[in-house]
Formats: sequence, C-alpha cells, structure tokens
Amino acid sequence: MATVPRTLKVLSINAKGLNIPEKRHAALREFTSLHADVVLVQETHFPLARPPTFKNHKYPTSYFSNATAGKVCGTAVLFSRSTPFSNSTSLLDPAGRYTFVKGQIGAQWYTFASVYLPNRQHHSAIRSILRQLQDFQEGILVVGGDLNLPLDARLDTSRGVTSTPHTVLRRTRLALQSLRLIVRWHSLFPSTRDYTYYSAPHQLYTCLDYIFLPFGSMHLLESATIGPMTWSDHCPVLITLSSPLARPREKLWRLNESLLTDPQIKEGLHDALHNYFTENDTPDCSPQIIWETHKAVIRGYLIQQGARRKRERTEQQESLLQRIAALERSHKLHSDDNTYAELLDLRSQLRSLFNNRAQKAFLTVRKTFHEHGNKCGRLLANALRTHRQALYVTHLRSPQGTTVTLPKDMLGLFHDYFTKLYGLIPAPNQMAPDITQRFLRTHAQN
Repeated sequence: MATVPRTLKVLSINAKGLNIPEKRHAALREFTSLHADVVLVQETHFPLARPPTFKNHKYPTSYFSNATAGKVCGTAVLFSRSTPFSNSTSLLDPAGRYTFVKGQIGAQWYTFASVYLPNRQHHSAIRSILRQLQDFQEGILVVGGDLNLPLDARLDTSRGVTSTPHTVLRRTRLALQSLRLIVRWHSLFPSTRDYTYYSAPHQLYTCLDYIFLPFGSMHLLESATIGPMTWSDHCPVLITLSSPLARPREKLWRLNESLLTDPQIKEGLHDALHNYFTENDTPDCSPQIIWETHKAVIRGYLIQQGARRKRERTEQQESLLQRIAALERSHKLHSDDNTYAELLDLRSQLRSLFNNRAQKAFLTVRKTFHEHGNKCGRLLANALRTHRQALYVTHLRSPQGTTVTLPKDMLGLFHDYFTKLYGLIPAPNQMAPDITQRFLRTHAQN
C-alpha cells in the first residue's frame, strides 16, 4: 500500500466503564467521527476472565490491560485500520494501570502509552510507571491518560485551588520532567483555561486528562484540542502530529437495508422505477439493456437517499455537539444550574442518537449470524478457533503443588486422575478388562 504524508491523530479519553454494548458502540463511533488514528483509553473496567469485544472494522487492532482485581481500572490502546502499524510489542500491567505499545508507522518507530493513575500517591505511581516506560520506549513517545490530579491548580481548576498536597504535585511534575514530557495543550495555549472533567457534587471543573510528548518531538505537533463531553463523563483530548500514513482504501457501496423500511423512500423508489420503465420501454431498446440499466437507476436513487439521511443525521449531531460545547463553555464560566440542566438534556439527546445507531449495528450482527450461523464459512471457522483456544490447557498443577507444562507430564497427570476417578485399579484377585488396560497403556505412552 502506498504511503502519503498525512497527519497522525492521537486521542485520549477516560471511558468510565465500557461493559455496556451501547456505550462501546458510541465510543467507537466517536473515535471514527474524530478520525482518530490512535486511541488511548482509560477505565475500561473489563474483567480479566472474559472481557467484552471492543473493536470493529475501523479499529481492528487493540491492546488491553485488564486488572486481576475485577472490573476496575483497565487501559487500552486502539489503532485504526488506516494506520500501518507493524512490528508491534506491548507491555501490559496486571493491575490495569498502564498499556505500552511500540511499533513502526512507515519507517518511524513510535511508542504509545495509556496511563491511569490512582486517586492517592500519584507521584509514587507515576515514577514507577515511567521507570517501566523508560526501559520499554523506542522512537517517538506519546503518553496519554488520566492522572487524577491537576498539574497546575491555577490553570487546571475552575477555582484555582486543589486539595491535592503541593508536595504530591511537585513530585509528579518532577517525574514527568525526568523524561522531558510536556503537556501538549499547555504548550500551545499556555494561559488558556479549559477542563476535561466536571464534578457535579462539588460544582468544580478540573483538567485531569493529558497527552504528553517529549520536548524533542515538539516540532511534530500541529494542533491540540479538548472536545465536548458526550458519552463519557470526561472530555476527549486530541492532538495532531506530522507523520507518514498509508493511503486509505476506496470504499465499496453496499445496500443499506434500513432505507427499505422508510415508507417515503419506498414510495419514491416505486415512482422512480415506474417512470424509468415508462420512459425507456421502447421498441428500439432490448429487454436485456432495460433490465440491466434499471439496476443502476435503483442504486443511484438509494445512494441519493442514503446520502440525504446521512447528511441530516450529521447535521443533527453537529448541531447537538456545537450546542453542548457552547453550554459547556458558559457553564465553566458561570456555573449556572439552568445551563447545566440544559446541558444534561442535550447530552441525553446525543446519547439517544448514538443508541439508535448502535441498535442498527446490533441488527446487522444478528442478521449476519442468522444467515451464516449454520453454514461452513468464515463465521463458523472463527467461532471454532476461539472455542479451541479457550479449551487449550497451558499448564496443570500436580497434587504436590508444582506447575506442570510439558505435554508428557500433563498426560501423566490426566492418566493418574481419571484412573483414580473411575476406580480402574484392579483388586488383587481381579484383573481389569483387557480393553481398559490397553487404552490406558496406549494413551499414557502418547
């Protein structure tokens, strides 16, 4: 695939739990609408045993750190399909506090880190994480995440003060300076106040989410923005970097079946077909040409109606986002209760809009399983592969408490267990059946 100079967009956001399917769908849709190439996510809250699927055709590559303690913490790094990320290596935290991924985009090495700090002892946690990152990193480093504290109380809080001790703030900043990490937002807007989190009980705005770049990579930064708060209780932080990326593939048109459920579109399609056959069914045109051409007419009409509906939905979404952003700016300045109530109502409308799109995606998945679920195809092959991987036994624990990993030793443990379970040891005056003994000897040797 040919490469062209194009920007690399990195987004960081605290999701506050992604175990609800509608919320995962809304998140992926926002990542797509913002054209994010790399997404750094915090607080996924995925369980370690059976985490839900958090990817789609737009973001097929993802790395997750899920906490062993349960549905807490959790970080992730997602890559879009149009990002040629290769030769990847990852470092995952068992506590779910960080996810490190490094690899190549084009010929340039990158290291992406998604970090989520605890509510206490921030300086100790960031020092430990950065020590791990310093040994792991290679190439251009991009660190994003929720630090759970404002680095500069004067600029990062609406009241200009914070309850975090000054010693913790100073040591956290010193830890970041050890890798020469600079806040991208503050580097472009050093005197501008903007926030990423609002605490309704305290009526306090705070900037807790940051994206850092080393000082030596500052020349790559083109823009930095803080988006509106929509599906999560945190605002997304988005930066744009200069980087060579792969040229996206051309899209192929497919019929949107939901268009056929709209009575107005069905009536218009009927009229278009009636007019087409009335005007073109002439003696000088063969029936084959008329039949083949009418397919192009239908496709053109459906493409037109699909583009119209998409344009209306996009305008509705953009209008809601603009009103939400305006009300957020007003509420950050004045903290008016009526403004906040209107803001919550607009966010609810936007969430309903995202949920409607999620329902359409769920119907598509159900249709796929209905059509291909009982056929020998790719869907069944993928399901069997996943099932086989889930049943694969990597190690066993012997009665003495030692861990056994070699296949021969594991077969011996299985042999001893089932021999004892089914009582296959013969009595002194009784011989076991020959077929049982032959089966045990054969499989014990294998």
